[in-house]
Amino acid sequence: MARRSSVDVFCPSCRWEPTNVAFWGCTCGCRWNTFATAGVCPRCRRRWPDTQCPVCHVLSPHEEWYHRLAGLVADLLNGH
Repeated sequence: MARRSSVDVFCPSCRWEPTNVAFWGCTCGCRWNTFATAGVCPRCRRRWPDTQCPVCHVLSPHEEWYHRLAGLVADLLNGH
């Protein structure tokens, strides 16, 4: 089986990389790793279109945090 491309996750402004213990908060009070759910709160299902970096405090569209997605999608489409 061919090796799948990996997706890199980092702030598009300062390049800070979140860890598995980085948490964001929702208005419903839930705290979770937003990248584990692609920006959707697991409690109330609110979709957060933007994510704020805890280091540089820049608010960026959530999808801009994901890098190398094109390679992963190509691998999936090609059955690798």
